[in-house]
Amino acid sequence: MITSFFRHAIAWALIGLASGASASMVSVESYFFQDGFVGGGSISGFFRGTDIDGDGQIYTAAIPISIFTGLPVGNELDYAEITFDGFGTTLGEQTLTYDKSVLSVLDLADPTNPFSNPFSFFAFAFNIGGSSIGDEENEGFSFSPFAPSTNYLLGNLFEDVFLTSIAGVDSSSFGSCDGIRSCAAVLELVPDSSAPDGIRTVSQNLSSSTVSVRRVPEPGTFALLFASLFCLVAWRGQVSDGIPIA
Repeated sequence: MITSFFRHAIAWALIGLASGASASMVSVESYFFQDGFVGGGSISGFFRGTDIDGDGQIYTAAIPISIFTGLPVGNELDYAEITFDGFGTTLGEQTLTYDKSVLSVLDLADPTNPFSNPFSFFAFAFNIGGSSIGDEENEGFSFSPFAPSTNYLLGNLFEDVFLTSIAGVDSSSFGSCDGIRSCAAVLELVPDSSAPDGIRTVSQNLSSSTVSVRRVPEPGTFALLFASLFCLVAWRGQVSDGIPIA
C-alpha cells in the first residue's frame, strides 16, 4: 500500500542522512570555561575544528612543539579564541585569537626558521567524544604567544612548553584535570636577556578545576531533527485523513 511505501521511504531517508553524516569528516564547535584559579580569574573561549584523519581527536601542534616534545605536528583546528578575565596581569583582560584561514601554525615567514611564526608554541588536542578538555592523558592546550604575553596551558600533553622549563612548575603536581593535581596555568612572560631562555615568568596562576565544554550541535543534527518532524507531521496527516496504516 502507499502508506507502507511511505513508511519505508521515511526509514531509508533517515538512514541515508545518518550514514552520510558518519561517512564525512567530523567537525566540532564548542564553547569552554574554567575557573578555580588560586589567585582568582577565569578562562572562557571557543574552538572549531575538523577531525581530518578520523582518529576521533581534533589535533593541532606547531613545529617547535614537535621539536620540544617529540609529538607530531598537526593542523586540524580551524579557529580558537580565549579570554583572560580577572587575573590582574599587566596586559589586563584580553582575548587572544587563532584563525587558520589567516595564519596556520604551519605557515613560516622563513622556511628555514621553525620559530618564524607567532603561533610557534600553539597546540591543541581534544577528544571529540569527551565532555571536557584536559581530563585525559592525550589532551591539552597551549595558547602561548611570544613574550611579553599572557599564556594559557592546560593538561599534561603540552606541559613541557614553558610550564616546567620556564615557570619551574613541578611536573609531578601538574597533569590531567582529575580534581587533585593542578591542570591549568596562566603565565605572564616577559623578555629577559639575562635569563637562560631569554624570557622570565612574572606571575603564574594555577587551577585544578575541570574545564566545562558546551558543544554546538552539528548542522546534520538539525537536518535529521527537521526530517523526523516533517515525516511525523506527514504521517499524522495521513492518519487524520482516514488512510489506513499498513
